[in-house]
Amino acid sequence: MRIADVPAASRTQIQTVLVQTIKNVEIVGAGKPARFLIDVHEGALRLLTADGRQVVGTFDAHTDQWADGVARVISRSSSASELLALDNPMSQIKLQAQIVGARSGAVRDIVVVADTQPAQLHIRHPNEPRTAQNSLQIAVTVGTDAYVTIVDVDSQGNTNLLFPNTYQRSDFFPDGRVMRNQQLMIPDSLATGGRAGFFWDYGPPAGTDTIRIFATTDAGTARLIRDRIRTLQSAPTGTRGVPPASKPTEGLSGLRQELTGLATRGIVMVQDASPTSTAAAAASSTPSTAADWTATSLTVSVAE
Repeated sequence: MRIADVPAASRTQIQTVLVQTIKNVEIVGAGKPARFLIDVHEGALRLLTADGRQVVGTFDAHTDQWADGVARVISRSSSASELLALDNPMSQIKLQAQIVGARSGAVRDIVVVADTQPAQLHIRHPNEPRTAQNSLQIAVTVGTDAYVTIVDVDSQGNTNLLFPNTYQRSDFFPDGRVMRNQQLMIPDSLATGGRAGFFWDYGPPAGTDTIRIFATTDAGTARLIRDRIRTLQSAPTGTRGVPPASKPTEGLSGLRQELTGLATRGIVMVQDASPTSTAAAAASSTPSTAADWTATSLTVSVAE
Protein backbone atom coordinates (compact mmCIF):
# COMPACT_ATOMS: atom_id res chain seq x y z
CA MET A 1 0.00 0.00 0.00
CA ARG A 2 1.11 3.56 -0.63
CA ILE A 3 0.17 6.49 1.58
CA ALA A 4 -0.40 9.60 -0.52
CA ASP A 5 0.59 13.14 0.36
CA VAL A 6 -0.80 13.70 3.86
CA PRO A 7 0.60 15.62 6.85
CA ALA A 8 3.55 13.87 8.49
CA ALA A 9 1.71 13.26 11.78
CA SER A 10 -1.26 11.69 9.99
CA ARG A 11 1.03 9.62 7.81
CA THR A 12 2.81 8.12 10.82
CA GLN A 13 -0.48 7.32 12.55
CA ILE A 14 -1.98 5.75 9.41
CA GLN A 15 1.09 3.61 8.84
CA THR A 16 1.15 2.43 12.46
CA VAL A 17 -2.53 1.43 12.43
CA LEU A 18 -2.20 -0.36 9.08
CA VAL A 19 0.76 -2.43 10.24
CA GLN A 20 -1.00 -3.36 13.48
CA THR A 21 -4.30 -4.26 11.84
CA ILE A 22 -3.55 -5.87 8.45
CA LYS A 23 -1.43 -8.99 8.29
CA ASN A 24 1.52 -8.92 5.88
CA VAL A 25 0.81 -5.36 4.74
CA GLU A 26 3.75 -3.54 3.15
CA ILE A 27 3.91 0.25 2.99
CA VAL A 28 5.80 1.28 -0.16
CA GLY A 29 7.16 4.55 -1.44
CA ALA A 30 6.48 6.35 -4.70
CA GLY A 31 9.06 4.34 -6.61
CA LYS A 32 7.45 0.93 -5.99
CA PRO A 33 4.18 -0.57 -7.30
CA ALA A 34 1.21 -0.68 -4.93
CA ARG A 35 -2.19 -2.37 -5.08
CA PHE A 36 -3.92 0.41 -3.11
CA LEU A 37 -3.45 4.07 -2.25
CA ILE A 38 -4.57 5.82 0.93
CA ASP A 39 -5.19 9.53 1.33
CA VAL A 40 -7.19 11.93 3.50
CA HIS A 41 -9.82 14.11 1.83
CA GLU A 42 -12.13 16.53 3.65
CA GLY A 43 -11.65 14.74 6.96
CA ALA A 44 -12.26 11.27 5.55
CA LEU A 45 -9.71 8.57 4.89
CA ARG A 46 -10.02 7.14 1.39
CA LEU A 47 -8.84 3.82 0.00
CA LEU A 48 -8.20 4.11 -3.76
CA THR A 49 -7.17 1.81 -6.57
CA ALA A 50 -3.50 1.69 -7.53
CA ASP A 51 -3.90 4.34 -10.22
CA GLY A 52 -5.71 6.66 -7.80
CA ARG A 53 -8.69 7.05 -10.14
CA GLN A 54 -11.34 5.10 -8.23
CA VAL A 55 -12.34 5.37 -4.59
CA VAL A 56 -12.74 1.85 -3.22
CA GLY A 57 -13.89 2.91 0.23
CA THR A 58 -14.31 5.99 2.44
CA PHE A 59 -13.85 5.84 6.22
CA ASP A 60 -14.03 8.15 9.25
CA ALA A 61 -10.46 9.34 9.82
CA HIS A 62 -11.17 10.66 13.32
CA THR A 63 -10.97 7.21 14.95
CA ASP A 64 -8.89 4.09 14.36
CA GLN A 65 -12.00 2.08 13.45
CA TRP A 66 -11.31 2.79 9.79
CA ALA A 67 -8.58 0.14 9.80
CA ASP A 68 -11.08 -2.71 10.19
CA GLY A 69 -13.04 -1.44 7.19
CA VAL A 70 -9.88 -1.13 5.11
CA ALA A 71 -8.86 -4.66 6.11
CA ARG A 72 -12.23 -6.06 5.02
CA VAL A 73 -12.03 -4.38 1.62
CA ILE A 74 -8.47 -5.60 1.06
CA SER A 75 -9.44 -9.14 2.06
CA ARG A 76 -12.33 -9.14 -0.41
CA SER A 77 -10.09 -7.72 -3.12
CA SER A 78 -7.43 -10.38 -2.55
CA SER A 79 -9.99 -13.18 -2.81
CA ALA A 80 -11.48 -11.63 -5.93
CA SER A 81 -8.04 -11.30 -7.51
CA GLU A 82 -7.38 -14.97 -6.82
CA LEU A 83 -10.69 -15.86 -8.47
CA LEU A 84 -9.90 -13.81 -11.57
CA ALA A 85 -6.46 -15.41 -11.82
CA LEU A 86 -7.86 -18.94 -12.02
CA ASP A 87 -6.98 -20.30 -15.44
CA ASN A 88 -6.31 -23.61 -17.18
CA PRO A 89 -3.86 -23.06 -20.06
CA MET A 90 -4.02 -26.76 -21.00
CA SER A 91 -7.77 -26.72 -21.55
CA GLN A 92 -9.13 -28.11 -24.80
CA ILE A 93 -12.33 -26.05 -24.53
CA LYS A 94 -12.97 -23.14 -26.85
CA LEU A 95 -14.97 -20.44 -25.06
CA GLN A 96 -16.25 -17.23 -26.65
CA ALA A 97 -18.04 -14.43 -24.82
CA GLN A 98 -19.13 -10.89 -25.57
CA ILE A 99 -21.37 -8.22 -24.11
CA VAL A 100 -24.41 -7.74 -26.29
CA GLY A 101 -24.79 -4.23 -27.64
CA ALA A 102 -21.25 -3.17 -26.67
CA ARG A 103 -18.02 -3.15 -28.63
CA SER A 104 -16.26 -5.58 -26.35
CA GLY A 105 -15.53 -9.29 -26.54
CA ALA A 106 -13.23 -12.07 -25.48
CA VAL A 107 -12.19 -15.42 -26.86
CA ARG A 108 -10.59 -18.05 -24.64
CA ASP A 109 -8.91 -20.66 -26.81
CA ILE A 110 -5.13 -20.57 -26.73
CA VAL A 111 -4.50 -16.83 -26.48
CA VAL A 112 -4.48 -14.73 -23.31
CA VAL A 113 -7.32 -12.19 -23.16
CA ALA A 114 -6.52 -10.21 -20.03
CA ASP A 115 -6.36 -6.96 -22.01
CA THR A 116 -10.02 -6.82 -23.10
CA GLN A 117 -11.29 -3.26 -23.53
CA PRO A 118 -14.07 -2.27 -21.12
CA ALA A 119 -17.62 -1.96 -22.38
CA GLN A 120 -19.16 1.39 -21.47
CA LEU A 121 -22.45 1.10 -19.58
CA HIS A 122 -24.30 3.27 -17.09
CA ILE A 123 -26.45 2.80 -14.00
CA ARG A 124 -30.15 2.17 -14.72
CA HIS A 125 -32.19 4.87 -13.02
CA PRO A 126 -35.78 4.47 -11.77
CA ASN A 127 -38.39 4.38 -14.57
CA GLU A 128 -35.64 4.38 -17.19
CA PRO A 129 -36.28 1.96 -20.09
CA ARG A 130 -34.12 -1.14 -19.97
CA THR A 131 -31.49 -1.06 -22.75
CA ALA A 132 -28.14 -2.64 -23.59
CA GLN A 133 -26.47 0.42 -22.05
CA ASN A 134 -27.91 -0.04 -18.55
CA SER A 135 -28.70 -3.75 -18.33
CA LEU A 136 -26.11 -6.46 -18.92
CA GLN A 137 -26.65 -9.15 -21.53
CA ILE A 138 -23.93 -11.66 -22.43
CA ALA A 139 -23.59 -13.99 -25.41
CA VAL A 140 -21.57 -17.14 -24.71
CA THR A 141 -20.59 -19.97 -27.06
CA VAL A 142 -18.71 -23.09 -25.96
CA GLY A 143 -17.08 -25.51 -28.39
CA THR A 144 -18.24 -28.57 -26.41
CA ASP A 145 -21.16 -29.61 -24.21
CA ALA A 146 -20.51 -27.74 -20.98
CA TYR A 147 -21.76 -26.14 -17.79
CA VAL A 148 -21.45 -22.34 -17.77
CA THR A 149 -20.89 -20.25 -14.63
CA ILE A 150 -20.83 -16.43 -14.69
CA VAL A 151 -19.43 -14.28 -11.86
CA ASP A 152 -19.29 -10.52 -11.33
CA VAL A 153 -16.36 -8.92 -9.46
CA ASP A 154 -16.68 -5.19 -8.82
CA SER A 155 -13.98 -2.60 -8.14
CA GLN A 156 -14.33 -3.09 -4.36
CA GLY A 157 -13.67 -6.83 -4.59
CA ASN A 158 -17.32 -7.81 -4.02
CA THR A 159 -18.12 -11.06 -5.80
CA ASN A 160 -21.54 -12.21 -6.99
CA LEU A 161 -22.62 -15.42 -8.72
CA LEU A 162 -24.74 -14.17 -11.63
CA PHE A 163 -25.50 -17.46 -13.37
CA PRO A 164 -26.99 -19.90 -12.62
CA ASN A 165 -29.24 -18.12 -10.13
CA THR A 166 -32.43 -18.68 -8.15
CA TYR A 167 -34.44 -16.28 -10.33
CA GLN A 168 -34.08 -18.12 -13.64
CA ARG A 169 -36.94 -20.24 -14.93
CA SER A 170 -36.56 -24.01 -14.75
CA ASP A 171 -36.45 -24.44 -18.54
CA PHE A 172 -33.78 -21.76 -19.10
CA PHE A 173 -30.53 -23.70 -19.43
CA PRO A 174 -31.00 -25.72 -16.21
CA ASP A 175 -27.83 -25.84 -14.10
CA GLY A 176 -26.10 -23.73 -16.76
CA ARG A 177 -25.94 -26.71 -19.14
CA VAL A 178 -25.36 -25.76 -22.80
CA MET A 179 -24.83 -27.78 -25.95
CA ARG A 180 -21.71 -27.43 -28.06
CA ASN A 181 -21.54 -24.49 -30.48
CA GLN A 182 -24.92 -23.24 -29.26
CA GLN A 183 -24.96 -19.52 -28.43
CA LEU A 184 -26.20 -18.91 -24.92
CA MET A 185 -27.80 -15.45 -24.56
CA ILE A 186 -28.10 -14.48 -20.90
CA PRO A 187 -30.66 -13.20 -20.26
CA ASP A 188 -32.38 -14.08 -23.53
CA SER A 189 -34.13 -10.69 -23.76
CA LEU A 190 -34.21 -7.26 -22.14
CA ALA A 191 -37.99 -7.13 -22.56
CA THR A 192 -40.39 -8.51 -19.95
CA GLY A 193 -41.77 -11.99 -20.51
CA GLY A 194 -38.54 -13.60 -21.72
CA ARG A 195 -37.50 -17.19 -21.06
CA ALA A 196 -34.80 -16.30 -18.55
CA GLY A 197 -37.01 -14.85 -15.83
CA PHE A 198 -34.44 -12.27 -14.67
CA PHE A 199 -32.40 -9.22 -15.70
CA TRP A 200 -28.97 -7.88 -14.76
CA ASP A 201 -29.62 -4.16 -14.27
CA TYR A 202 -26.68 -1.97 -13.28
CA GLY A 203 -27.02 -0.15 -9.98
CA PRO A 204 -24.76 2.05 -7.83
CA PRO A 205 -21.92 2.51 -7.25
CA ALA A 206 -20.21 3.45 -10.49
CA GLY A 207 -16.91 1.71 -11.21
CA THR A 208 -15.27 -1.05 -13.19
CA ASP A 209 -16.55 -4.63 -13.01
CA THR A 210 -14.94 -7.79 -14.31
CA ILE A 211 -17.25 -10.53 -15.54
CA ARG A 212 -15.56 -13.93 -15.19
CA ILE A 213 -17.06 -16.77 -17.24
CA PHE A 214 -16.23 -20.41 -16.51
CA ALA A 215 -17.04 -23.42 -18.71
CA THR A 216 -16.62 -26.97 -17.40
CA THR A 217 -17.27 -30.34 -19.03
CA ASP A 218 -18.78 -31.88 -15.90
CA ALA A 219 -21.37 -30.82 -13.34
CA GLY A 220 -19.14 -31.64 -10.35
CA THR A 221 -16.47 -29.12 -11.31
CA ALA A 222 -19.15 -26.49 -12.00
CA ARG A 223 -20.66 -27.04 -8.54
CA LEU A 224 -17.22 -26.81 -6.97
CA ILE A 225 -16.58 -23.42 -8.57
CA ARG A 226 -20.05 -22.09 -7.71
CA ASP A 227 -19.91 -23.20 -4.09
CA ARG A 228 -16.57 -21.47 -3.54
CA ILE A 229 -17.74 -18.32 -5.31
CA ARG A 230 -20.76 -18.09 -3.01
CA THR A 231 -18.41 -17.92 -0.04
CA LEU A 232 -17.01 -14.65 -1.43
CA GLN A 233 -20.39 -12.94 -1.66
CA SER A 234 -19.91 -10.49 1.18
CA ALA A 235 -22.22 -7.66 0.09
CA PRO A 236 -25.63 -7.83 1.88
CA THR A 237 -27.53 -7.45 -1.39
CA GLY A 238 -24.93 -8.64 -3.88
CA THR A 239 -22.96 -6.32 -6.13
CA ARG A 240 -24.71 -5.24 -9.30
CA GLY A 241 -26.56 -8.43 -10.21
CA VAL A 242 -28.89 -10.93 -8.61
CA PRO A 243 -28.76 -10.83 -4.79
CA PRO A 244 -27.03 -13.82 -3.22
CA ALA A 245 -29.30 -16.44 -1.67
CA SER A 246 -26.91 -17.35 1.13
CA LYS A 247 -23.52 -16.62 2.64
CA PRO A 248 -21.65 -19.82 3.57
CA THR A 249 -18.63 -19.52 5.83
CA GLU A 250 -16.25 -21.66 3.79
CA GLY A 251 -13.68 -19.61 1.90
CA LEU A 252 -11.98 -19.85 -1.47
CA SER A 253 -9.03 -21.72 0.03
CA GLY A 254 -8.17 -24.85 -1.90
CA LEU A 255 -10.14 -24.11 -5.07
CA ARG A 256 -7.00 -23.46 -7.10
CA GLN A 257 -5.45 -26.73 -5.92
CA GLU A 258 -8.60 -28.71 -6.67
CA LEU A 259 -8.93 -27.24 -10.15
CA THR A 260 -5.24 -27.75 -10.81
CA GLY A 261 -5.72 -31.41 -9.95
CA LEU A 262 -8.29 -31.67 -12.73
CA ALA A 263 -5.91 -30.39 -15.41
CA THR A 264 -4.92 -33.12 -17.85
CA ARG A 265 -1.81 -31.22 -19.03
CA GLY A 266 -2.46 -32.11 -22.65
CA ILE A 267 -2.83 -35.89 -22.11
CA VAL A 268 -6.10 -37.03 -23.66
CA MET A 269 -7.49 -40.57 -23.33
CA VAL A 270 -8.03 -42.09 -26.81
CA GLN A 271 -9.53 -45.53 -27.40
CA ASP A 272 -7.57 -48.10 -29.43
CA ALA A 273 -9.75 -48.82 -32.48
CA SER A 274 -8.42 -52.36 -33.04
CA PRO A 275 -11.02 -55.20 -32.90
CA THR A 276 -9.43 -56.73 -29.79
CA SER A 277 -9.40 -53.46 -27.90
CA THR A 278 -12.95 -52.66 -28.98
CA ALA A 279 -14.24 -55.98 -27.69
CA ALA A 280 -12.41 -55.56 -24.40
CA ALA A 281 -13.78 -52.04 -23.99
CA ALA A 282 -17.32 -53.25 -24.64
CA ALA A 283 -16.97 -55.90 -21.93
CA SER A 284 -15.65 -53.44 -19.36
CA SER A 285 -17.42 -50.62 -17.61
CA THR A 286 -17.80 -47.23 -19.29
CA PRO A 287 -14.42 -45.44 -19.20
CA SER A 288 -14.25 -42.15 -17.30
CA THR A 289 -13.52 -38.90 -19.08
CA ALA A 290 -11.16 -36.40 -17.50
CA ALA A 291 -12.83 -33.19 -16.41
CA ASP A 292 -11.85 -30.05 -18.29
CA TRP A 293 -12.50 -26.39 -17.56
CA THR A 294 -11.59 -22.96 -18.83
CA ALA A 295 -12.41 -19.31 -18.14
CA THR A 296 -12.39 -15.88 -19.76
CA SER A 297 -13.13 -12.32 -18.63
CA LEU A 298 -15.07 -9.29 -19.85
CA THR A 299 -14.53 -5.81 -18.43
CA VAL A 300 -17.39 -3.36 -17.89
CA SER A 301 -16.97 0.32 -16.99
CA VAL A 302 -20.14 1.56 -15.26
CA ALA A 303 -20.79 5.29 -15.11
CA GLU A 304 -23.54 7.35 -13.50
